[in-house]
Amino acid sequence: MTAKQHIISRHLSGLAGVSQYFGPTFFQVSNIDRLTMLFGTQVVQGGDVVITLNLSTLPFFSDFPGRSIGTDANGNATATNRLVVLDDCTTVLTSYPVANVP
Repeated sequence: MTAKQHIISRHLSGLAGVSQYFGPTFFQVSNIDRLTMLFGTQVVQGGDVVITLNLSTLPFFSDFPGRSIGTDANGNATATNRLVVLDDCTTVLTSYPVANVP
């Protein structure tokens, strides 16, 4: 399964118990992931690079409808995205909304 297939089947599908992006298109998720890659905080975990960004910290975030990107695994609205890539920082493994971080 590709990262795109995983994100669509798990995080754009409406599945209960997993985080969900608002908006029906993978294109929107791709744009959120690009912002996360550019402005997020990176840490290495188990050889993968985990990048997290609270989009509400960006000056243009007010352009986002409802000021949140989706829901975390508990169903709470969130503006924070997590992007997981290989150590080459180009191969996406997954991305998903997570509980808000400062």
